[in-house]
Amino acid sequence: MTLSVESNIEPSYRVVSLISPEIFRSQEQWEPEGASYYNRELIVQPQQRWTREEQLELIDWHPMFTGKCPQCGYEFDRDWSARVHWDCPNSECGWMDDTV
Repeated sequence: MTLSVESNIEPSYRVVSLISPEIFRSQEQWEPEGASYYNRELIVQPQQRWTREEQLELIDWHPMFTGKCPQCGYEFDRDWSARVHWDCPNSECGWMDDTV
């Protein structure tokens, strides 16, 4: 940090300014709301499909979190590591996951 004092002003009224040299070296770029720079490229963040409330509700009923079909209660196999689709295998139910 550089401290500069204006000496041509009367001593009792000197102006002190703190100027950081990093300010002038900074390559920061303005970022619009909802976007940020990554490797000097502006990346726009996608709009959220679900509101915060909807996301919290999803935790209460989706089989990924409950382990059960929200329509018939079928219990899914607990090996969820490779599962992508959560459609209910119960032929009488037919519930399909449309959250993806």
